[in-house]
Amino acid sequence: MFFLLAPRARYNLQLGPGLYWLTLVSDGLLEKHGVPLSMLDEIALERTDLGSGLHLFRFHEKPEDWRANAAIDKVYGAAPGFFDLQKVRSQLTPTDDHRDLLRQLEPWD
Repeated sequence: MFFLLAPRARYNLQLGPGLYWLTLVSDGLLEKHGVPLSMLDEIALERTDLGSGLHLFRFHEKPEDWRANAAIDKVYGAAPGFFDLQKVRSQLTPTDDHRDLLRQLEPWD
């Protein structure tokens, strides 16, 4: 079970979870994606253990702050189960052609 509580957040089950303002995650999902609970505890402002292996994390003071967080970016780069936008950007070739960009982005669609 995994829920994201963030404005305008897009989640792709094939790519793995993301960390937003509030993130509800299960022990099973963390295990599936190779993310230790301690890694999230280090960067979370707050974690509430809801029982039955469910954890509610708060990573930002305000919901609108969910896009920018250097600590979360480091976790994305270190844990294999996260979609890392920086890795995607590093694999793109600059182009002015919209169709070419869409072709380059197909592996992450």
